[in-house]
Amino acid sequence: MRAASLVALLAIWLLGLSPAWCQEAASQVGGGRDDSVPELFVFDFYADWCASCVDVVRIVRKAEQRFAGRVKIIRVDIDEPRNRAFVKEVGVLAVPTLIVVNREGDRLKTLVGARQGQILDIVLQTLLPDSPPGQEPVLENAAEHPAMQPVLLK
Repeated sequence: MRAASLVALLAIWLLGLSPAWCQEAASQVGGGRDDSVPELFVFDFYADWCASCVDVVRIVRKAEQRFAGRVKIIRVDIDEPRNRAFVKEVGVLAVPTLIVVNREGDRLKTLVGARQGQILDIVLQTLLPDSPPGQEPVLENAAEHPAMQPVLLK
């Protein structure tokens, strides 16, 4: 599924925003970007019964504070009836799952499990390399971290 439709579903379904905002967010390609639209969206798929999700939400909230204004976190309860079709369409099979999407709607990274959630700061630092002034990087050369390397399945 193209993430532009993720952004549209996010805007209409989860946040109750107008379709005009979705189209504007999805069309922010190239120059003339609207700074009110975050650069990245992180969909945090969770369930109330999931103990690992409690650990991940702390990490996600810290990341949202660290990258304030540049990253928008959207928490999606997989057990909520109104979210089930969205969860199925996106292909979430386990929780916690974090899906990072840019404002153009491209899915950039999917992190499944609490251990993967712990690397969210590294992922965001890599995708947003120009951190605000005075902010220490989480990890030097984050793009070279093993978590950012593609996984080859046999």
